[in-house]
Amino acid sequence: LNTYNIDGTWQASKNDMISVLLFKGEKQKFARATGDGQVLAPTATWNQGNRYPENRPHGLLKFENNHAFSPSLFLSTKYAYYGTGFSLEPAGGLTDLASVSTRLGQAFGTTRAQRFLRPQNILNFDANHFRTAFGGSHDIKFGMGWRRHDATSQTIWPGNMIQARDNSDTDQVARVYREGLGTNRTEYLSFYAGDTFSHGRLTIDAGLRFDRQTGSALPSTTLSNPAFPSLVPGIEFGGYDAPFSWNTLHPRLGATWALDSTGKTILRGNFSRFAGQLDASITGFSNPSSNPGYVDYRWNDLNADNFAQAEEVL
Repeated sequence: LNTYNIDGTWQASKNDMISVLLFKGEKQKFARATGDGQVLAPTATWNQGNRYPENRPHGLLKFENNHAFSPSLFLSTKYAYYGTGFSLEPAGGLTDLASVSTRLGQAFGTTRAQRFLRPQNILNFDANHFRTAFGGSHDIKFGMGWRRHDATSQTIWPGNMIQARDNSDTDQVARVYREGLGTNRTEYLSFYAGDTFSHGRLTIDAGLRFDRQTGSALPSTTLSNPAFPSLVPGIEFGGYDAPFSWNTLHPRLGATWALDSTGKTILRGNFSRFAGQLDASITGFSNPSSNPGYVDYRWNDLNADNFAQAEEVL
């Protein structure tokens, strides 16, 4: 685990405090099991590492400005880009072939690469206003937030992209793959407003939040099987917008009452409602490009090397 953290603040003016944060957390794991067999050749394991979007910051980069319009009105503006992801790279590389024997409980050769990118763009405006009215003090909060999350998944098999599968003495299969490569996007927009009113022993919290959640599947192109491109072709996927959006309104209501003047005994009650988060797998449910496609054919291991060459596929 390698973790890097750099942050700084600048008092740009009497009313503006600017801060910048860069955070990068890396995780590496070697010889990770694939689950293809009980015994794996060392080359048929994964080396796990971080993966980042191209030409973008690695890790979390956040800019924040806290501005005071007056002693009673403050605005916090934040923008963050979170460039994150991870990859499972075959220890044996992507040049050699892959084979698994269910009969023997073993995997030979190398294995597939799986790569995942999860970048996010985040923007928030949060305001606080303090005032006195209606016989008490008010802490008024309001703001909005926006977030875009892209989930890109890639699976590619090595060599001729044919996996030999030795299921039994009488069942030997060549699984002919195409690449899986797709991106599903989710977007979140929210608005909220609330007030904390205090008067004597009584404090009341009341607020309302609105959330809109939607998404899309982005266009993508996947690779055909190099040995049999006409039998297992790649996909030219045009993408789509999700045919729905989730729009929810959530109340927040709470009250606190001090039963004695010293405040040692307090009675509280709260009611809140929250929305579930829309997941990228829901917006991408009908995206055919994210997962690798395949066709199974009979396989005759003519040279008895445990791998499926193109001429051995029936």
